[in-house]
Amino acid sequence: MTTIEAEAIRLWIWRIDEDAPYPQGILSPAELARAARFIRAVDHAAHAAAHAGLRAILGDCLGIPPLRLAFGSEPMGKPFLAAPDGAGLHFNLSHSKGLAALGVARFPIGVDLEALRPVEEGLAATVFSALELQELAALPPSLQQAGFFRGWTRKEAFVKALGSGLLAPLDRFSVSLSPDAPARLRDIDWAPGEAEAWQIAHVTPAHGYVGAVAAHRRGWRLAQAAPEELHRLGLAAPAG
Repeated sequence: MTTIEAEAIRLWIWRIDEDAPYPQGILSPAELARAARFIRAVDHAAHAAAHAGLRAILGDCLGIPPLRLAFGSEPMGKPFLAAPDGAGLHFNLSHSKGLAALGVARFPIGVDLEALRPVEEGLAATVFSALELQELAALPPSLQQAGFFRGWTRKEAFVKALGSGLLAPLDRFSVSLSPDAPARLRDIDWAPGEAEAWQIAHVTPAHGYVGAVAAHRRGWRLAQAAPEELHRLGLAAPAG
């Protein structure tokens, strides 16, 4: 059983590709039905492995069978643990191109994981603030793709921690994105001075991926699960 400390965020990162193992018989009928709707085998496998991992991990944190867990959604769509009632755990799940990441804490959090890939021309101008665009443009061309995804994952983690979905205007707050700058929320233009109350952590899940974890709280530490912890739950750690 995994203990979730009061001032820590536990992070699990595991494979969800077509060949990845995951515990069987722990998905609800609704989750199995959603997985079955995917046409491509890779998408079916990713959905099943991500949600089986979610149940296995939360069940382990609470010391109960995974099928006893029930989930609900906040008004803006963020999932939460509805049963067992009073468990006191917050979680956030993200996945991208064969990997999943799950953060669990005793306070609201946001997690984002992205595989590095070509970025559509002009996309940064639609989602980044003027400050972020200036910082991105100052990077050498060879570092701009990674810089974009450092910024993107930090922004997504912040928005997910807020729980406000697409209502948060992405170009009205700024995060750091240079490789030599610590991960942080730099400003929020609709809440002056509030950025200092937030903490963001950079994550390197595997080669070719970046990630971020965010919380409206200071002083927490990030603790990532070791490969043997994943193996105990029937999950596989990323290669390398």
